[in-house]
Amino acid sequence: MAGPIRRGGGAGNPRQAASEAGARAARQTLEQQRSAYAWQQVNEAPCTSDFVNLVKGLPAMMMGNGLLQTLAFLVDKDKDHHRAAAGLVFGWLAERGFVEPSPPFEQLRKLTQLSSGRYMQATEEALAILRWARQFAAARKSAKS
Repeated sequence: MAGPIRRGGGAGNPRQAASEAGARAARQTLEQQRSAYAWQQVNEAPCTSDFVNLVKGLPAMMMGNGLLQTLAFLVDKDKDHHRAAAGLVFGWLAERGFVEPSPPFEQLRKLTQLSSGRYMQATEEALAILRWARQFAAARKSAKS
């Protein structure tokens, strides 16, 4: 399984990535950071109907089944659009400090170790990033049609 899709510039160096994230945070609101991250990830993802439909349905799946079950479902699948969606969510959770960049199964393990409050925050962040991703994915697909 491939790991999360990483942003350019410092993705291999956690300190540099954290420093860059901190610099962005000083210049942008959290909503702006979410939109910029989602935009980049959606543009790097496969622009297929499968990806668009998956990203559109993930918030409902997450609200019905929970964060961990939804991410485990994505990790279990061996298709590009599932890997891209998992990478998008895991990458954002890493940027927000809920997990560290690592293989997806290790990130799942880290999420199981969060306190209930942190787990709820992680779920809220995942839902927030998916709201942006679903809009950008649909717009990108429409623009290509």
